[in-house]
Amino acid sequence: MLHILLLLLKILGILLLVVLGILLLLMFFVLFMPVRYRGNVSLYGEPRGTASVSWMFCILRARLVLDESLKLSIKVLWFKLFEETLWSKEEDKKEELPGDEGSQKDLPGEEPSTERMPEEDFGEVLPDFEEEELEMVHMAELSGGEIKEAQGLREESSPKGEPAPNRNPVPEEKTGRKEKPGLGVRLSRFCKKLKEIILGGRSSLKKARKKYEEFVAFAEDEENQKTFRLLLRQIKKLFKCIIPRKVKGRIRFGFEDPYYTGKVLTVISPFYSLYAGNLAVEPVFGEKALEGELKIKGRIRAASILLVGLRVFMNKNFRRLLKKWR
Repeated sequence: MLHILLLLLKILGILLLVVLGILLLLMFFVLFMPVRYRGNVSLYGEPRGTASVSWMFCILRARLVLDESLKLSIKVLWFKLFEETLWSKEEDKKEELPGDEGSQKDLPGEEPSTERMPEEDFGEVLPDFEEEELEMVHMAELSGGEIKEAQGLREESSPKGEPAPNRNPVPEEKTGRKEKPGLGVRLSRFCKKLKEIILGGRSSLKKARKKYEEFVAFAEDEENQKTFRLLLRQIKKLFKCIIPRKVKGRIRFGFEDPYYTGKVLTVISPFYSLYAGNLAVEPVFGEKALEGELKIKGRIRAASILLVGLRVFMNKNFRRLLKKWR
């Protein structure tokens, strides 16, 4: 019985060691097996290019192709997991086609219809005038003497002892004018507003001065300066881990105005040491042009990125600042 129990424990131990070895092997692959990427872009009339990302000896790979359409495919070994067209020119052309607007316009060769609306239909189009609006229109069409006669007839038609109703009564509130405040009241209001502005400006200046003093004390602290230098070094290392290892290409550009071409050359000239020998830049003066091709190749290791993050996170002052900012 004891012999069987020892045999089972031995088998379980061997299985645990095998599982642990597989996990360590997977961790090694994830951390130290680089993710390789490459791209190829050309611009001669229409942009074309390909971009691919692969991992673990191209066992897992993704590919993006731009031609007359944009296609994305993901493969594991020889099996396709995903393949789809993200964009195509035909779909854009279909969207740009006009709808039924052409059917609403007159066809070529046909004269536009000149039929007039019958008089009986004007009643539906024109709004119904009120009696007062019709009377105002009628009075506007009459001459001076006819207006007086019409007014006399209206006064005779109105009952005696009752004045003719006023068509446009002026409200009492509008007839009365508001009294302007005196000079003393206006001066007191102005002084109060000026005092509020001065007090508000003083408080804002005090707050700004306090913030500036806190920032100067924070920047001059030795521990913070060490942390800043550490962050700068690790950012440079991270940048080196991500940027392409190989870059090769040619760019030909230009503007109709030579001034702008010279401006672009002035901007990119400080970076000449970075792309010299790998990227040929050909400026064209007095001509609008943009064409060329570019090839890049690089790799990224998860272990390098993880190491950079651990170096920064192990700094005590960085953790203290991180808790403070939270």
